[in-house]
Amino acid sequence: MKFSAVYALEKDIPFRVGIQAPLREALTTLVELGYDGVELHIPNPFEVEVHPLKRSVNEFGLEVPAISTGLSYIKYGYSLSSGDESNRLAATEFFKKYIEVAHHLDSRIVIVGTARGRCSGDCNSAKSRLVNSLKILGIYGRDMGVQLVLEPMNRRETDLINRVSEAIDIIKQVDNVWLLLDTYHLLIEEEDVYEVLQNYGMYARHIHVADSNRLAPGLGELRWDTILMILGSIGYNKYVSIEALMEPNYRMALEIAIKSLKIHSKNLRGA
Repeated sequence: MKFSAVYALEKDIPFRVGIQAPLREALTTLVELGYDGVELHIPNPFEVEVHPLKRSVNEFGLEVPAISTGLSYIKYGYSLSSGDESNRLAATEFFKKYIEVAHHLDSRIVIVGTARGRCSGDCNSAKSRLVNSLKILGIYGRDMGVQLVLEPMNRRETDLINRVSEAIDIIKQVDNVWLLLDTYHLLIEEEDVYEVLQNYGMYARHIHVADSNRLAPGLGELRWDTILMILGSIGYNKYVSIEALMEPNYRMALEIAIKSLKIHSKNLRGA
């Protein structure tokens, strides 16, 4: 298992669950604390200078396990399920570019989170439009060696695909789209976080973690020893990425998180 944290490439937008700091400062901190990678949250993939970004990440010996895309919805309102066809097509073009960026950064995951949009009163139609978008993007990603992951999110953030079972229904209709499990969203929407991880973890290609209060792992009530034991038991050997409120500051939050997770992962390996 490897560990990363979410980093926002743009600072002047409301984003509270990842690192907001100068890039080299953030990368230095991640290396010093023992992280393996940095998950990049990118508002506009067409504005990314890929090669300098790749050089910077490589210089610090880090990987880019995933590209987050939700800021495209927050900043531009682009949605893969939009009833406005021009908006949905714009979102699709953004995601094609996200896939290209991921490919050039040697990342293998593009996340479908907030940018899947909302129901706008008709969830069945929204799901149908989302499936149509994902069919196109799944093929595009496969040709680039990049997988998409669909993230069930809590009802406070969207009314479209809150439960893991809903995400699985979508995934079964498309190729090259997998599951992202986020402990915070699971805690709100599912009856038992641990049972869901046990039963659906085999579909996951990426995992986000935050504690019960959305602070860093170790600052709430979730049992991280149990969570890591479950992930080990199902053979999950990919990235676990910190997507949590960076309080009291991002360095302290990341330090607490990595200590909480690595202690339990070491105990697991020694068992």
